[in-house]
Amino acid sequence: MFFIWPYFYPLGWETRMDRVEAFLRRQENTPKLYIYYVLANRLDDELEHTIERIRNEDTNKRTQAVYNAAYGIYRNDLVAVRTAVQNMRRSDYRTYYETYLLMEEGKSDQAREHLKSINKVWMRSSLLAAIELKAGQRETAIQQLQEAMHAVRGVHRYMIFKESERY
Repeated sequence: MFFIWPYFYPLGWETRMDRVEAFLRRQENTPKLYIYYVLANRLDDELEHTIERIRNEDTNKRTQAVYNAAYGIYRNDLVAVRTAVQNMRRSDYRTYYETYLLMEEGKSDQAREHLKSINKVWMRSSLLAAIELKAGQRETAIQQLQEAMHAVRGVHRYMIFKESERY
């Protein structure tokens, strides 16, 4: 997604992220947690296995929809994301994925409007960072990503942190 220079990270973030990573790595028997580790580290083979375990363990379509949407984004399968969004309840997660779809379809103005209805700051900021990066505004995207990282803790911060390391 984005690259954040090391001086953007406050002291100690690497240590905290290492602890979160160690925790997630140990969650192999809890697929709803382990999927965060697998997605963040792009472990394709384990992702297939983990998503199947989630589908088998929880038959509720609304619960599966969030995981299916994340899996669709991972595979760049917008049809799968759109299908998953239809099965979600009205929530920040549904709005997040709807906004993501708008952004990928090139409707950045509509996506920016849609962002206003998301209550979670980290979701808003991470999507805005993606929109800005697509628009070629790298500095603004980095600022938004920083805001997202400061507004969230735990596995979601870990996901943003790992994604930012790739670029």
